[in-house]
Amino acid sequence: MLKMLKKKKFDLEKLKKEFHKINYQKLILSNKALLLKMQQSNEADVLEREVLKISKKWKMVFDVKIRSTTVKMEGLVDVSNSIYNPVFQNLKITVSTVKGFLRKTKEKIEFTVNGSIDNLTFEPKNIDIRYKKLVALFLIPAYIRSVLHPIGMKTFNRIHGSGAHGNG
Repeated sequence: MLKMLKKKKFDLEKLKKEFHKINYQKLILSNKALLLKMQQSNEADVLEREVLKISKKWKMVFDVKIRSTTVKMEGLVDVSNSIYNPVFQNLKITVSTVKGFLRKTKEKIEFTVNGSIDNLTFEPKNIDIRYKKLVALFLIPAYIRSVLHPIGMKTFNRIHGSGAHGNG
């Protein structure tokens, strides 16, 4: 499932089938495994230094659309402990679904998430498990794409040079 996210390519039927089978805890564990794998890479220390050099708190903005559902995330991420142990602060999540004949019926749910990946708290507390799964599915890939990836690419280009454009 994480391979599909990395490629930014979604096999909708496969995702739909897996989404109902997989449980929330397994999604959280796969997110932790992804962060651990990143932490063990060769350039982990360089990336951490670069991210912390700029800021200890980052604004995270992310949205993804799967079929008729759109998931939007916006809020702050505190990386002062480690970039591999992010703490989400007032991360506002909006899940919009368009359904019905001629796509006229719109359903919109908003909630906030706080805490680290091990200890996520949802407000309101009685949020449906489907939405918790959506958060668990996209939270770390969203964090990587909106915070780590841009800094990582700048760092990589600075260290290795940017091809024909010199050592930019």
